[in-house]
Amino acid sequence: MKQTKTSRKRSNAVVEQTEIAPRPLPQLSVQTAPVREVIRSFSDQLDYQLWNMGQIINICRADRNTRFQDLSREREARSGLEQTMSRLQEELSSTTSKHLGLHDQYCLLGKKYDELQSSSNLVNAELHRELSAAKDLLERQRERIHACEMDLRQFQRKVDDQAQLVKTQEDIIKDLYARDQGRTPPFRDLVTLPKADFFSVSPKMEEEHGQSREGNGDPQHVAKRQRSQ
Repeated sequence: MKQTKTSRKRSNAVVEQTEIAPRPLPQLSVQTAPVREVIRSFSDQLDYQLWNMGQIINICRADRNTRFQDLSREREARSGLEQTMSRLQEELSSTTSKHLGLHDQYCLLGKKYDELQSSSNLVNAELHRELSAAKDLLERQRERIHACEMDLRQFQRKVDDQAQLVKTQEDIIKDLYARDQGRTPPFRDLVTLPKADFFSVSPKMEEEHGQSREGNGDPQHVAKRQRSQ
């Protein structure tokens, strides 16, 4: 009788424990046998519950090991990511330093560009002034050339007039020379005439010229005549 009472107490405790026990995790699958088989395999319901809990603990341990493996892989991946992040950080630092260096070079080049721009502006202004002065000088030279051309034309006209006058005087001198020689053909050939000395004066012309001087009272001519007498 005592054994039956204790067995009943155990069965009541097992029933109460089964009612209070929490539900298993969804990802865990525990295969349990039917009640008849449990009764046939185990003589006590508590032994079955202990065995079942052992199976659940084994499954949880296996899941924990799996999770530990996943966690180790995640740690390795995190370590790789940290290494990648550190490498990227170093590259970012080097890129930032290069960017700062390039920015400094850009600032220096900007200053040099400003200096070159100011110097080029000064050179352009100086060249513009020189060009303006050269244009003014060229314009004055053109005016002088134009004035020289006008003077040259006037001189050329004077030369032409003098040449015409000389030609006329040559014709007159030739005519006078021919008359002085006593031959005045009506149609003389100028080519056959002897070459006349334009600076020589015939005796007749000198006599006529002396008479005109004497009539005019030239003192040089009078003195010369007195000496000859």
